[in-house]
Amino acid sequence: FFFKQKTAYEMLRSLVGSEMCIRDRSCISSQGNGRILLHTVYNEEYESSFFVDFEPQQILHPQTYLNKILIVGRSQIELWNIRTRQLIYNFPTLTSLINGRIINTVEMSPVIDVIGLGLSDGSVLI
Repeated sequence: FFFKQKTAYEMLRSLVGSEMCIRDRSCISSQGNGRILLHTVYNEEYESSFFVDFEPQQILHPQTYLNKILIVGRSQIELWNIRTRQLIYNFPTLTSLINGRIINTVEMSPVIDVIGLGLSDGSVLI
């Protein structure tokens, strides 16, 4: 998979928040109100959108997941299918692991199905 990272401002000036492009065909961006926009790379207009129940901070595409993205908030993560715009899974045990801390960053591990979370107190969860 080819990932092309751009800022939301570079993509479309009205967007605010996290943005990522998957291959050369789709871009996903978030607005601060929980709205996730799906774009085509060749057109600044969005093709569809959906809402999550929290303010997205980051968007991550798991390397082996076709049409799936992780949407990361300050204290929760959800796995979504961007083709069907359906929530696949939220991670209920994450709240107890985070224990009031804030997710600052999320990174993919070279190991399949493993991510690392950087938390506000400097700790890392794998």
